Amino acid sequence: MQPNPNAYGHCWLVKHVKIVDGPVEEIQSIGNMDLRDTAVVQKSFSNAVTQPQWDSAASIKLSKFDNDTMDYSFNGSKSQFAVFSEVYYPFGWNAYLDGKKVEYCKADYVLRGLSLPPGQHAVRFIFEPSSYKRGVKIAYIASFLILILFLGGLFMQWRSRRSQL
Repeated sequence: MQPNPNAYGHCWLVKHVKIVDGPVEEIQSIGNMDLRDTAVVQKSFSNAVTQPQWDSAASIKLSKFDNDTMDYSFNGSKSQFAVFSEVYYPFGWNAYLDGKKVEYCKADYVLRGLSLPPGQHAVRFIFEPSSYKRGVKIAYIASFLILILFLGGLFMQWRSRRSQL
């Protein structure tokens, strides 16, 4: 599968992952290799990388795309490494493999990369930033407090009317 960096939701499997020391070496490596076959990953992400065992029959494809959710289906008989055309942004995007949260990494300087175990798997990226969750909690608490104040005001008005009778 040929990568197309202009296609949102596009992904491909690579034959090799080259681990480099830092961002400068990563940029230099990108200019000197075929990124259809090799992904470049910084050493700081090496714990999230399993070197692929190339399987020409392995496949990965986008099955669902929403604003904050992307689902992919993967099938392969050996471990693979997928590169996704979306920009790596760890502050809110989480990766899930068969419903379990997994670690993904930055590949090719700006893209997402994910090691995939053999078998048939569902891969999901969900945008769920902690700031959004915190904001929803605050909104619920504020709504509850406003409701309590409103009900308290109604009760006080009812009580004052009752005492006037």
